[in-house]
Amino acid sequence: YDMSTSMKSPSCSLLPILTALALSVGGGFVFRLLPVPLPWMLGPMSVVGVAGIRGVRVGALRGGRQAGQVVIGCALGLYFSAEVTRQLVAYGGYIVGAAFAAIGIGALGSVLLKRLSGMNAVTAFFASVPGGASEMAVLAERAGARFDQVALAHSLRVLIAVSFIPLAVTLSGASGNAFSAHAPTLVDARGLCLLLALACAAACLVARIRIPNAWLLGPLIVSALITISGQPLSAVPPLLSNAAQLLIGC
Repeated sequence: YDMSTSMKSPSCSLLPILTALALSVGGGFVFRLLPVPLPWMLGPMSVVGVAGIRGVRVGALRGGRQAGQVVIGCALGLYFSAEVTRQLVAYGGYIVGAAFAAIGIGALGSVLLKRLSGMNAVTAFFASVPGGASEMAVLAERAGARFDQVALAHSLRVLIAVSFIPLAVTLSGASGNAFSAHAPTLVDARGLCLLLALACAAACLVARIRIPNAWLLGPLIVSALITISGQPLSAVPPLLSNAAQLLIGC
């Protein structure tokens, strides 16, 4: 790959991005017609992934994933009603315990991965413990692990988890108790702009103090705190939420 050629010809880098976005939109529409959860994430992820495997030149929009995470973080934070918050506090011990258990299981899995793959111990550990694909790869590189192997392992994990677990739950007919876990539905243009601005500021702050997955956690925290206060600024329009999922999937 000749980087100098790419820099001289902006269209060379723009065309793969436009191709990926076009495939993402098509994949989203197709998956929306199927009984599949998260169609605007799974559709783009599947179609763009297959296209890349088939040799089609596809590229990611720079900053697109982060923009999508900001929107999704805001949307998730809107579910933190007073009742949901009380439930989280009540079951907080179990949630923390499950988080540490997941890390422990990942650490044990790293021993098996090291034996099966021949990875060194540090690389196998960062490839096995749960975390965001890009964030774990960055942390692995800082620790002297193989960046590429960690990124690939987590990309495969995310692909499997996002593709099969929601589909399995949907097809099984299982459902939870959605007592009052309903986000606000009223969209206010000014409130939405303010919410997104605060979310971006929070993401930058969280990223500055080097906390992983800052572009999701920062907006989620801000949106949740505003919702808990009882004065949500605005709902996230479905079109914007779908676009965010598309960018993440792509």
